[in-house]
Amino acid sequence: MHRRSPFVAALLASSLLLSASAGARGAAPAYDVVIRGGTLYDGSGGAPVVGDIALKGDRIVAVGTVAGSGRTEIDAKGMAVAPGFINMLSWATESLIADPRSLSDIRQGVTLEVMGEGWSMGPFNATMKAQETERQGDIKYDISWTTLGDYFAYLEKRGIAPNVASFVGAATVRVHELGEGDVDPTPEQLARMRALVRQAMDEGALGVGSSLIYAPGSYAETDELVALTSEAARCGGMYISHMRSEGDRLEEAVDELIAIARRSGAPAEIYHLKMAGRANWDKFAPVVAKIEAARAGESGRGFAVVAQEVKSLANETARATDDIAGKITAIQQATRGSVAANQSIQQTIIEVQQSAQRIRDAMDAQAQTVTSITAAVDETALAADSMSSTIASIRNDSGTVASEISVLSQEFSKMGERLQALETAASEFSRRVA
Repeated sequence: MHRRSPFVAALLASSLLLSASAGARGAAPAYDVVIRGGTLYDGSGGAPVVGDIALKGDRIVAVGTVAGSGRTEIDAKGMAVAPGFINMLSWATESLIADPRSLSDIRQGVTLEVMGEGWSMGPFNATMKAQETERQGDIKYDISWTTLGDYFAYLEKRGIAPNVASFVGAATVRVHELGEGDVDPTPEQLARMRALVRQAMDEGALGVGSSLIYAPGSYAETDELVALTSEAARCGGMYISHMRSEGDRLEEAVDELIAIARRSGAPAEIYHLKMAGRANWDKFAPVVAKIEAARAGESGRGFAVVAQEVKSLANETARATDDIAGKITAIQQATRGSVAANQSIQQTIIEVQQSAQRIRDAMDAQAQTVTSITAAVDETALAADSMSSTIASIRNDSGTVASEISVLSQEFSKMGERLQALETAASEFSRRVA
């Protein structure tokens, strides 16, 4: 038997130790990505925690304190880390064709685009393809797909950054079989429309989406929508709608959505739950009551009805304008005892009313920019300062209204805080738009 010398044995042992040490240092990372030290928000509404997140492929595999390394290490100290946001009303249907990176949404944290508000990118027929090509705006592209599933495949082939999903548009299915006119489908046409919905569901659609405030979607009657939604319900899909009215006939529109859900057996969602127009603001409570009653149902057997609430700077500004008007009335009543002071404050009131009217005009016309709203708020704030000065003068000149002026000063302090909040909100909104 051949025997190694002590020197050779020692050399081999040293080589093995070096190899083991090098292997330890060169071990493959345990994860693809590790995000370290971020403030984690899990979407549940609970308090955030500081920790790490490890990813393998497109899956989160560890949360907390991650010991292993990642091929990519991201230092997130001092930053918020949250699940990707969902754009439930996405119109990135064409912009993703122009820019598959989706930078405008990705940089805001949106990782899922949900399309199909009444209109979807399929199913198309030859006439629809020609019409859609002719109506293209700045973004030009060839419509090489026919079905909604084909469109998904087209986007995937382009290598888009976000995830995408879509409802099949009730108007799209209608135009496919009936054109854009205000006509009712025959039984045969309705059967073909139902078949198109089934095909879209098989290709991955989330359900049926309608936009009943716009033609040609507005031509669809309730029975037609029930028939289409029934096909989606059989596949586990839902109904989502931009309802027929968000103003004077809001309650009737909600009743229709609930009826479609009940008759089709599909869950339903309201795209925009808002009360357009000052005369309709008091409808919020009865509308919510209708939704809650539908969810409870008779004998506890209800069905899912949800809504997306709309909050906007314009709506909040309009409410603030009403508050200003109420304070103006209080000032008028409190200053009747001082003619000279009243004349001065009346001029200030006129200035505030003019500023308030400009705000109303900006909201009702929806044509003013956030910059103009901010300017109107600034003018109102200046007018409020002038009113405060006048009140101080009244306090010195008229002892009979001293107690009323004290109350008014408190009210104006609150109004100033509200105006400051509006200004901050407008500035923030302008910054985000920019």
